[in-house]
Amino acid sequence: MSGRVSPEPPATSAPDYSRFAVPLFTQVQQDFKFWLMIVTLLCLFRWVMIGLFRGEMLDSTTWVDLATCVRRGLQFDICVATFWVLPCVLASLACGLGLTDRVAQRIRRCVVWLFLVLTPLLLAMTIAFYSEFKDQFNHWILRGMFDDFRAIVSTIWKEYHPLCFLAGAGAVSGGLWLAVRRWIQRPFWTLENRPGCCRSAWRNVTAVAFLVGALILGLRGSAGRRPIQMKDASPTKDAFLNKMIVNPYWRLRLVAWNYRAASGGVGFKTLWPDGDIRSAVQTAFPG
Repeated sequence: MSGRVSPEPPATSAPDYSRFAVPLFTQVQQDFKFWLMIVTLLCLFRWVMIGLFRGEMLDSTTWVDLATCVRRGLQFDICVATFWVLPCVLASLACGLGLTDRVAQRIRRCVVWLFLVLTPLLLAMTIAFYSEFKDQFNHWILRGMFDDFRAIVSTIWKEYHPLCFLAGAGAVSGGLWLAVRRWIQRPFWTLENRPGCCRSAWRNVTAVAFLVGALILGLRGSAGRRPIQMKDASPTKDAFLNKMIVNPYWRLRLVAWNYRAASGGVGFKTLWPDGDIRSAVQTAFPG
């Protein structure tokens, strides 16, 4: 027997998941900032609407009613914000599977830009619509689709000065873009300097599962048995506060859904076979 000692096999190192987890959670932090910005803007707009039309509140309205309005409205805001952030989060999840950070950043930049362009226009239109109809977007917005469209455009051009309106909305969009662009791009925590916290497989799986669960809750707007619905938008005795609960994005979605459901219904198909509301009225009321 020789005294030579056989060399020990080299120890296998544990797989390092940080190269997937670090870009994933860095991008998710930026998505959360975008989500937080949307919720904040929608909540602030609700307070603006309450302040502008506060004369319509009942004298018996209390701070409890205001708190109930804001709390319930927050659920609708969370739902809308989650829908906006969803494509960004999906791109961030793809970063954990090998997608480059630049692709996720471009997708987020495009979505943020689209939100900041559409939202000032939509909020300003909501104020004008409420001043005219004493309600947020409802079925009256469809009048522009079926009535004399040219007359409506002429009225808007004379009374609301759309060029000044568009210029103001563009200035607000540009200001918001300059204000939040760099803030969103900076994550809360820089994980590149601490890769050890992302090497554990079970930690990464738990974090991804938490993220997916948060997305589901956000899209539902509720942790209860059913998602948030319009029948949840009347929690107070003040009709004005109840109108302030649902944000403009949800209102537009409701109008579109009701229009689609009505035009696709069996009863409406009989009176409204070609989508012409005027012929449907003449058929229903021949006199």
